[in-house]
Amino acid sequence: MAGFRVFVSNRLEALADCLAELIESKPLSSPLVREQIVVQSKGMERWLSIRLAQRFGIWGNCCYPFPNKIIYDLIRLVVPNMPDQDLFEPRILTWRLAKHLSACRLRPGFESLRNYLTPEEGEDSGRGQKEACLTLRQLQLARRLADTFDRYLMFRPQWVLAWERGEEIKDRGKDAHWQAELWRELVKEIAASQPATEADQAWAAHKAAILQKFLDRISELSPDEPPSGQAFERICIFGIPSLPPLHLKVFYAISKFLDVNLFLINPCQEYWFDIASDKDLVRVHKKFASHAHPLTQTSPEKATEPTPAGMSSEEELHFETGHPLLASLGKHAAHFFDTLFDLPLIEEESRFEDPGEGSLLCCLQSDILFLQDRGRQKEKKIIAADDDSIQIHVCHSPMREVEVLYDCLLDLFNRKPDLEPRDIIVMTPEIETYAPYIEAVFATCQDPSRKIPYSIADRSARREGQLVEAFLNILDLCRSRFGQSQVLDILETPCIQRRFDLDGEGIMCVRRWVDETRIRWGVDAESRKRWGVPDFQENTWRAGLDRLLLGYALPATEDKRIFAEILPYDSIEGEEAAILGRFLEFIDQLFNQTKELEQPRSLAEWAVSLKQLMDRLFQPDETEEIQQEAIQEVLQELREIQQKANFEDKVSLETIKAYLADRLENKKPAYGFLSGGVTFCTLLPMRSIPHRVVALLGMGDGLFPRTARPAGFDLMAKEPRKGDPSKRDEDLYLFLEAILCAREHLLISYVGQSIRDNSQIPPSVVVSELIEAIERGFEHPQGNILDRIITIHRLQAFSPAYFQPDGPLFSFCQENLNALLTRSRNSSQHTLSQDQDNKPKEETKTKRPPFILLPLPYTWGGERKTVSLSQLIQFLANPAKFFLISRLGIRLDDSLLALNEREPFEICGLDRYQIEQELVQRKLREEDLEDHQATVRSRGMLPHGTMGKIAYQDLCTTAARLAVIVLRYTQGAKEMPPLDVDTELAGFHLTGKICGLWPKGLIRYRCATIKPQDWLRVWIEHLVLNFLPEGTHHPRESLLIGSDGQWYLPPIPDSEKILERILNYYQQGMSFPLPFFPATSFEYTERIITKGQAEAEARQMARKMWEGNNFRSGEKGERENPYLRLCFGQTDDPLNQDFATLSQDIYGPILRYRRQD
Repeated sequence: MAGFRVFVSNRLEALADCLAELIESKPLSSPLVREQIVVQSKGMERWLSIRLAQRFGIWGNCCYPFPNKIIYDLIRLVVPNMPDQDLFEPRILTWRLAKHLSACRLRPGFESLRNYLTPEEGEDSGRGQKEACLTLRQLQLARRLADTFDRYLMFRPQWVLAWERGEEIKDRGKDAHWQAELWRELVKEIAASQPATEADQAWAAHKAAILQKFLDRISELSPDEPPSGQAFERICIFGIPSLPPLHLKVFYAISKFLDVNLFLINPCQEYWFDIASDKDLVRVHKKFASHAHPLTQTSPEKATEPTPAGMSSEEELHFETGHPLLASLGKHAAHFFDTLFDLPLIEEESRFEDPGEGSLLCCLQSDILFLQDRGRQKEKKIIAADDDSIQIHVCHSPMREVEVLYDCLLDLFNRKPDLEPRDIIVMTPEIETYAPYIEAVFATCQDPSRKIPYSIADRSARREGQLVEAFLNILDLCRSRFGQSQVLDILETPCIQRRFDLDGEGIMCVRRWVDETRIRWGVDAESRKRWGVPDFQENTWRAGLDRLLLGYALPATEDKRIFAEILPYDSIEGEEAAILGRFLEFIDQLFNQTKELEQPRSLAEWAVSLKQLMDRLFQPDETEEIQQEAIQEVLQELREIQQKANFEDKVSLETIKAYLADRLENKKPAYGFLSGGVTFCTLLPMRSIPHRVVALLGMGDGLFPRTARPAGFDLMAKEPRKGDPSKRDEDLYLFLEAILCAREHLLISYVGQSIRDNSQIPPSVVVSELIEAIERGFEHPQGNILDRIITIHRLQAFSPAYFQPDGPLFSFCQENLNALLTRSRNSSQHTLSQDQDNKPKEETKTKRPPFILLPLPYTWGGERKTVSLSQLIQFLANPAKFFLISRLGIRLDDSLLALNEREPFEICGLDRYQIEQELVQRKLREEDLEDHQATVRSRGMLPHGTMGKIAYQDLCTTAARLAVIVLRYTQGAKEMPPLDVDTELAGFHLTGKICGLWPKGLIRYRCATIKPQDWLRVWIEHLVLNFLPEGTHHPRESLLIGSDGQWYLPPIPDSEKILERILNYYQQGMSFPLPFFPATSFEYTERIITKGQAEAEARQMARKMWEGNNFRSGEKGERENPYLRLCFGQTDDPLNQDFATLSQDIYGPILRYRRQD
């Protein structure tokens, strides 16, 4: 039976029952005819399907089109020769408009467009591209215009029709003129692109003209003569909060032949569409007061508040008031209902259900239903003492919001055994902001009893994984500097690693190669030249790769000679050759693909090229197939757009990159909603599906309601009308829907405290209005009601306040509780204990536990305790680091994790030291230092050009000066061959090799000041030389030369005893970290032995070395070393007696025996 019926209720469940009764009482003519139920989201489709299946036992053969799709299908039933697709769809219209912008901007009246589209001075317009192509500005402007024109078609169709008739809209300014001209050009172009037989139809194939033809055609048909080819028997529009006027007209007109049923949520059973909020009343009072007669005008103070007894009361102004939340949050629905019920001959059926007054939440919903304003129209209601149906949580950060939510849900599960995760929905204005925190909190719980199943919906394809981001990063790489971090970040993407068969070890190997070959940026010298810098080859990818290839091809040599102006990198061994081959394949594919993408091309050509890039560089697994499909769908759209929009222009790389990034950001896979667990989703229209528990995150000031700034040329924004789309009004109604769809609990949280200074941050205006409504209409029997519903949380989840027996805060985190209990047992006790005479005793203090509570048992590898000289030297250089790495496998300062993209502009630090050391060695071998310059330059260690030559000469001067000092001691003799060490000492097997032996002694030199680590190395080697038997014919004296002086070590008679003590310390250091700190220990021991200071004074100066100076950059204390900080950072006093004993046992003999030469 044809007709237009409206079913309204305050409960979505009641509307679903009405729909089920309709289906059951009026079945379709055949089981093969599909039921048409129009919804606005996939979530509503899933919820309604489940609801109907529960009602009928089985449910199928139903179609759930979105409004735009069903509207287009209905119009095609009535209007003949309709295109298969809307030719004015914004996605296609964008590219049609982009094509016209370049030509139209030169016309008179288009000055504003011309000014915007003209590139500014210095702006990148494609790096010298001569071929004309679509720019990014054109596309961005075309996209805003397409959206604006689409809104005109929907809400101002008379404007568009007037433009097509050649008329101008008066009093709209210059923007109306150029928009009308552009629209007419657009319509002409679409008409010309259609076949001749359809030209007239294509001329007006947009929403406004089609609607007019549709209505004219409907008026010509009688109810007994339905449109031919009618495929629908009934249409049900379910749960959509509002419809545009165009859609409403189509549904109403087609009800002449079809059964059209609207199932709408109406929060109030009374007529509430004209009620005024308090803000409206204040605004009108002010206006009335400003126009009142001077003798009767109220004071400004009284004009700001509605006063029933005043001259401008609501009664006298004929204002209707009701529930404040309904008046302030429901304007979006009120406008729609007002328009809907203005239609004639509407059948309405109401099925309202009173939620009752069993809880604060139910009372609030009931007051809205009956249009009651508690506190103004009736007395306040006293709620139950244990009522927690509405909770507002004030937190310090989004992470804390999610942590608090997790504990609240566990509390509800604990108190309500029948509550299931699928009964809970969590909504937030920005799901991308909260998704990482949700994963961090809900996915990391290892306790099965506390684990909550969940799913996250509405995440964009770009954020779901790394594949889309890597794809866009490759596009960013085109025409970029090709920095080492850019390239390696792409390589570290899992789907690219799989494509080139590289694992984690292979990636670390590649990072080491890139660092050691000094690759910084630039593909080659030519690519550097394009950036306006000299075309030097050094520090480019080409230079580094050439070194790697030559190093693999040529055998390693000690002198490291240059071959064909390339210094071979000879540190590639064994299986690393296969890794090198796969890495080079990746680099070759990446550089070739990015080079091919530099030139502009058509949309279809871009689709082919980018598909080729995907095939050659990516190998997704099962978890990444959705992201791959998203990219392929967008690339397919490019082909379709070129065909449908007749867009043959070339498009620049920057433009296509921005378009793809925007499409992939807004492309959201349709999964994750109502999947069986707690559903996290974006706060969108028709997401307010009934749930027992509804939670809202991120309800802070400025975040919600969201605002959309209209374009400056938007004519609708300059003249708004009732019923126009408003993002703010939609969000206000979303909040009201969230309140109405919560059945048992409503949880709201927001960042209301500063994470820096704990200052207050206001909530969203909607939360403030909810708080005001609760405070005005309700009371708590035990005090202020706001103190009961608002919870102020602590900065950290491990705060002791969450674990107090009778406190308002609580937590289910067992890990935080265990940590607090451990801290409580081991914390210092600063309270004074008193004896029976109440006399205070000395304060007792419990020491903090050490890093290792009990020594780790250490088992030597064989029958003998084998120790190499290098191990012993490394141990003394940092015992804590040696213990963590060798015993626990903990590495804290891996330099490969932070690569440097800055080419050398000066030589300093470790690079300067290494080069100078090499130059001294070559000078001692009487080599020409100028011949070594090409080698250092090939390594990428020198600044480019003349600066590098000057810097190298400075290095040669410094090295020659030190070489003269060394030659004075060698006296022209030749260096002795290395001494092999293989001896037994006190149960230890000592092995190794000592180099740098000369007839006069062991000579160690460094082109820098001598450090404590230098003393430790030369001391160990000196002890070993003195311990070995005299028959080995080796020297027993040593010399340490630095830029700050020369030091001599004589023969040591008790070397065996000293070396044995150090080896015993080595054995202890394999079980626990020893409190020996090379720099601090040296400072302490030197002040006692060399400077003769008292122990307390020496310890004080050593503490300064340990702690450093926080007020001077570059003067960090030794305690900042990550290994020492981990092992001794929590120790009460690391400079204790053990430290003093170790320092003097190790450094004491050195300082007593050394002599300055």
